[in-house]
Amino acid sequence: MKESKLTINQGFYFPVTFRIFGGLLPFFSIFFIVNTNYIMAALAVAMAYLLLTTRYEISFDFLSKHYKEQLRIFGFKRGESKPFKHIDRAIITESSKTKTYNSRGSSSTIRYTSHHLFLVVDGEKIELLESEKEKKIKKLHAQLKSHIGEVPTVNA
Repeated sequence: MKESKLTINQGFYFPVTFRIFGGLLPFFSIFFIVNTNYIMAALAVAMAYLLLTTRYEISFDFLSKHYKEQLRIFGFKRGESKPFKHIDRAIITESSKTKTYNSRGSSSTIRYTSHHLFLVVDGEKIELLESEKEKKIKKLHAQLKSHIGEVPTVNA
């Protein structure tokens, strides 16, 4: 029997620099506790938790034919549930990307391939996952197949 629900964690809401700052905030809260500023310490811990745990998710319920794009913030899920009639196809793509790092004396460019998995639901293209690892995309595609059976797949 096929499972009816699939939840995909699409990644963090905040960029890496914010999450690094969030990792440093508990040390600032210790400083605030030492200086008997408990309100600032509590705010720093809450901000760290917010920055480190906020994520995007998409959930599919194949039994009731609904999907929900949501933001998971402080452990609570926030988003709208949308109905769908059928899944048209899955699209797997590759794109070449570059990142340039500049410093005073030099700059370096890194080239890498990004893999994407899209699902076309009632004519609407929904991005399920973007990853530099092709293995993650194939694993998610296999999970999708186990939930809904064979789905037409296009490699673009």
